[in-house]
Amino acid sequence: MVFEIFYFLAAQSTLLVQNSSIVVCSILLTLLLYYQTQIDELWNGYLRITVLAIIILIDLIGNLGTEANKLALEKDWIVVIADGDEQKLSSKLF
Repeated sequence: MVFEIFYFLAAQSTLLVQNSSIVVCSILLTLLLYYQTQIDELWNGYLRITVLAIIILIDLIGNLGTEANKLALEKDWIVVIADGDEQKLSSKLF
């Protein structure tokens, strides 16, 4: 029961991180494209580079959420496929 609650919370939090990072990146990219001329005039174009770097960092956080989701939800399938046999789990599949 405790593990089911943990996996449910892990799945929820990783999906929240994924979806919120997509939303934030989309909003920042839209604002960057809409205000492109004004942004290019500020800081001699360095503001645009800074915003692009922030978008990339937020995207990396979203990718970490994707990998965390894979680890949280798919790692138990290996044990199910091996039927709990430790010999199968420790040996190579190919």
